[in-house]
Amino acid sequence: VVCFTGGFFAAKYIIENANSDPETPETEVVALEAKDFTLGYGFKITLDDSFSKKSTGNTKQYAIANDSVAFIATRDSFEDLASAGYNNISEMYYAQLCINNSGKNVIGRRDETNNWYYFEYTSVVDGRSYKYYSMVKKGQSAYWLCQFSAYEDVYDDKVENFKSWLKTIEINDAQYA
Repeated sequence: VVCFTGGFFAAKYIIENANSDPETPETEVVALEAKDFTLGYGFKITLDDSFSKKSTGNTKQYAIANDSVAFIATRDSFEDLASAGYNNISEMYYAQLCINNSGKNVIGRRDETNNWYYFEYTSVVDGRSYKYYSMVKKGQSAYWLCQFSAYEDVYDDKVENFKSWLKTIEINDAQYA
């Protein structure tokens, strides 16, 4: 089960190494346009055009980032889950499996407004604190762990954007079942 593997370090790497335009002053307000990102296995999310795809080195994990936020989507196929002994599990069960595999003391919750299971946690890597908003999404052939991360000190300013972006996710992966 891939669930949760590498997310902590991938987000740290992505945020610290995201491309930013050194010619654009930080005080300049730039209008951002919506941009669709199609990842593997029929997964699509709409973010804004400040984001770009990043390499994770993992064929089941995809990353998109800008200079302050990282998004990581990790795929666990139903076949892989069944091979590990997890057959016909619910979204709530999969979310709890991800939490258990994280090693974090975290409580999963159901967001009734958005109709999804989510959990938040903080991780300190190389002395820097990151906060994550993670939710699970069920496709036709896999579960997806969808995580946004940001530096902890700016997280509260970004979490509503995370929820808005998560609402745009489309998964059309029936052909991979």
